[in-house]
Amino acid sequence: VAISEEHRVMIRIENSIPTQIIEQEKGGFGIESNNEMYYAYRDDHFTYMFLDSSSEYISDTQLEWFKKQLSTSNNVLLFVHHPILKVHTRVDVEYPLHNRNDVLQELKKHDHEITIFCGHYHMLDEQIDNNIHQIVSPACSYQMIKDADPIQVHAKSFGYRLLTIDGDNISTEVVTFDSWVE
Repeated sequence: VAISEEHRVMIRIENSIPTQIIEQEKGGFGIESNNEMYYAYRDDHFTYMFLDSSSEYISDTQLEWFKKQLSTSNNVLLFVHHPILKVHTRVDVEYPLHNRNDVLQELKKHDHEITIFCGHYHMLDEQIDNNIHQIVSPACSYQMIKDADPIQVHAKSFGYRLLTIDGDNISTEVVTFDSWVE
């Protein structure tokens, strides 16, 4: 993700979890806890928030911090491993974010546009609920068959999503590859 010309930041995200942050100018990112990685940054157009759902749960401490960060007049870009809005697939039934409704309740209090970028389910999906737009990205390893019950994995393709932010414009592109695995 590259954020504006005045503050260019490269964020490497693996499995929807930020793993490396390189800042070329100004400060602004910070880890809020020794046990979890979550942080926020604001520019003239967006408030960028990164939540840590690696425990399959947003902790009470992180949720309180998140509520404070949402008191912004900016549109919000939220990056989190687990989807917040329900996805119509068996994977969502068996492996959801356990307190997603707590997070969703806070998001619904926010009047501006919220875009959630997430993964976890190893498939493409988009959901919209009023001002909340959730974009689920594919995995760079294997995919899940969306309509399968029980859950089925396939390794016929893999991919990733490119995200471009230019001022207040956001565009995404999904890049997929066919696997050599039969």
